Amino acid sequence: MADRRGMDDTTGPETVKLGPVRVPILPSLVSPMIEKGLRKGWYEFEERRAIASAVRKGDRVLDLGGGIGVCAATAALTAQDIRLTIVEANPALHDAIRLTMRLNGIADYELLSGAVSLTSARTTRLELGEHYWAAREVYGPSDNSVEVPILPPGPLLERVRPDVLVCDIEGNERGLIETCDLSSVRCFIVELHPDIYGGGTSEALDAKLLRDGFRRVTEWAAPSSPQVQHYHRDAG
Repeated sequence: MADRRGMDDTTGPETVKLGPVRVPILPSLVSPMIEKGLRKGWYEFEERRAIASAVRKGDRVLDLGGGIGVCAATAALTAQDIRLTIVEANPALHDAIRLTMRLNGIADYELLSGAVSLTSARTTRLELGEHYWAAREVYGPSDNSVEVPILPPGPLLERVRPDVLVCDIEGNERGLIETCDLSSVRCFIVELHPDIYGGGTSEALDAKLLRDGFRRVTEWAAPSSPQVQHYHRDAG
């Protein structure tokens, strides 16, 4: 479903509906592949489905890798009185997130700028690919990169204490799972990236989460390419 309504319902970008969420089509940001996913309804489908089944009234939701705000808006429209924190490394996407929030009448959220990483540096360089979701840290010269602040995941998790953690941070989920305190997390929706760190590491991360008391909601397929996994842990 698409329409031409914008922020004031008379002007602005074309929008499409993904479930309850109105999403802007922004040609300057979205590639043809992403636009197709938005129009066909399969953009972040697994994440949106998991969020809709997991978020409860009053939850603290932390979305790491906010993109254009689709997952965050899905969470905000799923349950009342949630406390929403969005982290996005790519500064070009911040206005898109704000627009998505406005289009959906969502005003109560925190948007943080930075790359979630365990590195001890204060900043890192983010290489911007053809598709905005493929932006990744680079450690050498790059013609298409921007400098962004580092947000260490440990202090962030300690401050937010999320009940629901949504994570798509292009490989840096490895360090988060291996080293961070996830004791507050009831639901963990994470995209694993074995193309970056290997399938064996994906299996080790899965095994650690299971040892920590999570159960896997999605079926494990020993992924060799990026794959969304949904984990749940009963409170108490």
